[in-house]
Amino acid sequence: MPTDDSSRTLSPDALHRDPAVRVLADAMPSFMAYVDSSFRYRLVNRVYRDRLGLDPEEILGKTIDEIWGERANVIRPNLQRAFAGELLTIEFMFGDVGVINTYVPHRDASGEVVGSWTFTQDVTELQRSRAALIQAEKMASLGRLVAGLLHELNTPVGAVRASAESLGTLAARAEREIAAMPEPAVTSGLKRCVAALSDIAAVNADAVERIRGLLERLRAFSQVDQAELQVADIHASIDNVVALTQHLRGEHIELVRTYGDLPPITCRPGELNQAFMHLLTNAMVAVGERGRIEIITEQRAGEARVSVRDNGCGIDEQLRTHLFTPTFQGGERVKTGIGLFVTQNIVTRHGGRIELESAPGEGSTFTVVLPIRAPLESA
Repeated sequence: MPTDDSSRTLSPDALHRDPAVRVLADAMPSFMAYVDSSFRYRLVNRVYRDRLGLDPEEILGKTIDEIWGERANVIRPNLQRAFAGELLTIEFMFGDVGVINTYVPHRDASGEVVGSWTFTQDVTELQRSRAALIQAEKMASLGRLVAGLLHELNTPVGAVRASAESLGTLAARAEREIAAMPEPAVTSGLKRCVAALSDIAAVNADAVERIRGLLERLRAFSQVDQAELQVADIHASIDNVVALTQHLRGEHIELVRTYGDLPPITCRPGELNQAFMHLLTNAMVAVGERGRIEIITEQRAGEARVSVRDNGCGIDEQLRTHLFTPTFQGGERVKTGIGLFVTQNIVTRHGGRIELESAPGEGSTFTVVLPIRAPLESA
């Protein structure tokens, strides 16, 4: 799109008649359109017309509702933001097609927004590949969790086994003592034995409850028996992730949770659990064997914010550019493979974003920002 003042001030009616604009638009390999502030098409390029299977006269002057029907409700909010002067790029599902739309406000000579340019890329195949990648990473995460779960189970199972052995020993001793004692002493000995058995039973019950709790948290993390899209408590998701990664933190990493007032949000809890786990394990790598991690939640401007802050090694400015790419290798700072790439894709799929603050030697803060609204079923 030309950027000089003359093209910038073209009226919406003159756009489709301007030869330079039409040649440039038709030369573009991606979809391009111009919609005025009354939601009417004033320009569509050749690729756009071919996809619709319509002639220019069947599109120009028509509203988005006349062209797209109910699907116009998907793009109308984005156009409204562009008409308010916002330059934005959004990825979403449009019917059964995955797209990335960039909206560029168009202003007249007085500076008033009179329409929006729309540039569209078809990313359906990319989204399918991403979904397969997320699923593969999710299975890998569950595998690591199973290993951690087995580690956690060793302690309570060991307690149950030791209690069983003690129970057998005490029972045998009680039999010998009862056989050797006179009748008045038998009652006292039995009382001691019952008291000991009661203590052992309590230990066993506590160990079994711990096992049950771990299994419940694993079930909640994986969401294996829940619908994909549901209303979920973000704090419950964080608590599950914290509990399931406890064995990775050891005794010398301090973890603090500072929760604000967050309402339940409509999301895919299994995916968000996965994202939070990546950020938390990444922070653990950053602080090493000793350090502090803080998880902070708050609500701000209609958005839910979940920050994972560590006082670890920090991230060099040069590395941040490639931090969320699938081929990124971060040395000692990031050992989660494609974890950050997957995390960003999960957050983007929820209509959110990830913010990063970091400085070498001063730690890092990754903040997941999610809209407090229901995402599109197919988004």
